[in-house]
Amino acid sequence: MSTILVRVPFPTEALAQIACRSLSPDAEVKPDQVSKTVSVEGRDLLCRFQCTSARTSRVSLNAFFDSLEVVVRTMDELADL
Repeated sequence: MSTILVRVPFPTEALAQIACRSLSPDAEVKPDQVSKTVSVEGRDLLCRFQCTSARTSRVSLNAFFDSLEVVVRTMDELADL
C-alpha cells in the first residue's frame, strides 16, 4: 500500500477549514482499496491517501483535484459578492 500526502496552501486558515469541510464528506467508492483523510494544518489543507495500486492512486487523486477545483472556484465566486 502506498501513501500520498497532498498539501494545498490557502490564503487563510478559515478558507482551508471551509475546503476541509467541503471535501471531507466524500467517501471513497472502494474503501478496501483507498483510504482518504482530510485535515487542516495552519493555512494548509492536508489530504492523505493510502492506496493499494498505482491505478487507485491516480483515480483518487484525479477525483480529489476535480473536487478541490470546484471548491476553490466557488470560493473565488463568492468572494466577489
